Amino acid sequence: MFDLTNRASFTVLREHIIDVTRGQYRYLSCVLIGNKSDDVEHRQVLLPEISEFAGMYNIDYFETSAKLYTNIDEAFITLGRNSLRQYGVLTEKKKESTVSSWCAVS
Repeated sequence: MFDLTNRASFTVLREHIIDVTRGQYRYLSCVLIGNKSDDVEHRQVLLPEISEFAGMYNIDYFETSAKLYTNIDEAFITLGRNSLRQYGVLTEKKKESTVSSWCAVS
């Protein structure tokens, strides 16, 4: 996660992604979340740059707002779905019903 209004928080992502893709963490599923999407006036990181970064590492990207509760559910549902898929618990055929049931419990 990084702060859309703080360029430095985006810049350090490269270091974090290297940690996640190596060693014991290489099996983790992850999504990229840009928070504070509601603060358009102070935004410092733009979508083309973020899309390029997410594409390089094949990571789903979500712009969220904790203040407005925007896209938070979608980001975590995708993270859960990707994790279940990665470990073979979720197959493509059962994707929607399995994830819906799983999320309904939480």
